[in-house]
Amino acid sequence: MKFLLIYGWLVSSLFLLPGGSQGQVCIPNTNYTVQGIYPDTLSTGYPDSAYLSVIDIKIPPDTTIGPIYAIIDSLEILEVFGLPTGFQYECNISRCAWLGGDNGCVRITGSPDASQIGVYPLKVMINTYLDIAGTPATQLDSNVSYAVVIEDPLAGMPATVKVISLETKVSPNPFRSDARISYRLPGISSQPVSLVLYDMLGRSFHPEYSLSGQGNYQTIILSGTDLDAGMYSFRLIFNDPEVSAVGRLIIQ
Repeated sequence: MKFLLIYGWLVSSLFLLPGGSQGQVCIPNTNYTVQGIYPDTLSTGYPDSAYLSVIDIKIPPDTTIGPIYAIIDSLEILEVFGLPTGFQYECNISRCAWLGGDNGCVRITGSPDASQIGVYPLKVMINTYLDIAGTPATQLDSNVSYAVVIEDPLAGMPATVKVISLETKVSPNPFRSDARISYRLPGISSQPVSLVLYDMLGRSFHPEYSLSGQGNYQTIILSGTDLDAGMYSFRLIFNDPEVSAVGRLIIQ
C-alpha cells in the first residue's frame, strides 16, 4: 500500500506544477537510456551573470544491496547542501522524486557576484524507496561528485581557491574485468592518489587498484570483477587539495 501511495503522489505531482507540463523547469533528455547522471561536471559560473546548469538523471529500475536484489520503486532528492548563497535547485517534477526507470532532470540557477568566486562542493542527499521480495524498504545515501565553480573572468580560474581539474581517460569503457584510468599532473610531481567510486544511489566504494606510470603521467588499473554492473562516478583524491579529478565509468 505504501508504494501505491508513493506512485499516486508522484504521478499527481506532475500535474500540480503551475501550468501543468508548461511549468517544468527542465525537460528530461530521453536519449539517455543507460542509468546514470549526465554530464560529468556542472557549468562554470561568472560574477554578475545568470548561472544555469542542468543535470539529467536516468533512474535505475533495480539495484543490489550486497547479495540482495531490490526493485527501485522511486528515488527522491531530499536536499542539496553546499550551494552558493542565493542559488537554488528545481526538478522537472515537484519534490524531486522519480519512479524507477524514469528519466528526470535538475536545474541549478543563481546570480553570483564577485564575492562568491570559488569552488562549492555539493552534497546531494537521496532517499531510495525499495521493494525487496515484496517488502518495502528505504535507503538514505549521499552523492558528492559535483561542485559549483564560480570563476573570475579576468583571471580565468577561481581567485579564492586554486583548483586544477585533471582530464581523465578510462579505457576500455564500458568494461567487465579491468580498466585503466589515465591522467596527467601538469607541472606537478607524482603524488599518492586514492580512488573512490559512487554508484547511482550515492553509495561510496573503495575498490582495490594498482598505480603505474612515471613522472606526471599516471595510470590506475581498476578491477571490476567484485563490483556490480552499472554506471559509477569516480573521484581521485590527491595529497594536494587543490588537485581534483572526477569521471564516469560503466561496468558490464
